[in-house]
Amino acid sequence: MPDELVLKRVDFGSDAYHQLVELRNRWLRIPLGLTISKRDMEPDAQCLHLGAWLKDEAVGCVLLQLEPPTGILRQMAVAERHRHLALGRKLVALLESEARQHGLVEITLHARLEAAGFYEKLGYRRDGDVFEEVTVPHIAMRKSLG
Repeated sequence: MPDELVLKRVDFGSDAYHQLVELRNRWLRIPLGLTISKRDMEPDAQCLHLGAWLKDEAVGCVLLQLEPPTGILRQMAVAERHRHLALGRKLVALLESEARQHGLVEITLHARLEAAGFYEKLGYRRDGDVFEEVTVPHIAMRKSLG
């Protein structure tokens, strides 16, 4: 892992938060012909925002929505040219650590079907049938933190 890599929690509304919103928009919405709307961002104020930076560039992010006793993993994104660095795995590990610190016992998420294998390797299991969300197939997944 490059020495310049920094994983950190950022404050809602901060400059770093806005960098992560841009990253989410670039890698999660624009490829689908969509953009992040104010409505999409409404839950952001209730989430922990975790990001990865290489030097001054935001290269990965994930949100943890607190719904005790469960946490919801939302909006996982890693810049394409940095996906070989296992940033997604490191961000999920940080998210799970934060969840435990907040007393959460389970993480749930809606994975794009193409990403389900990634989450399965991290111990998440499929929960239910495939459904469509933001124009692409998704599957609900969960993992106990116990």
